[in-house]
Amino acid sequence: MSIAETSTAAADCAARMGFPVVVKLVSATITHKTDVGGVVIGLRSKNEVKRAFDTIRGRLTKLGRQNEMQGVMVQRMVTGGVETIVGVTQDPSFGR
Repeated sequence: MSIAETSTAAADCAARMGFPVVVKLVSATITHKTDVGGVVIGLRSKNEVKRAFDTIRGRLTKLGRQNEMQGVMVQRMVTGGVETIVGVTQDPSFGR
C-alpha cells in the first residue's frame, strides 16, 4: 500500500507494486469514500491509475470538496473471498 498526492505518483506506485490495483481517496474529513466516488477498482495500467486519480478529484470538485482530498491510497487488488461490513453499536440494556 502506498499513498500518493499526484496522479503521476499514484501511477508510479501502482507500477512498482504490480497490476491490478485499487485507488482510494485519502481524506481526514470524508469517512465514507464510496459515497463521493472515492474508490476505483480493477486498474490495469499507469494511464488508468492517472485517470482514476483525476476522476476522484473531479468528483470532489463537483461537490465543492476538492480541498478535502489529501491524495489517494494505491493497493493491490484482491480477488475472491467475501466482502463483509460490520456495524457496532453500544446499548446499555444489553449487559456488560
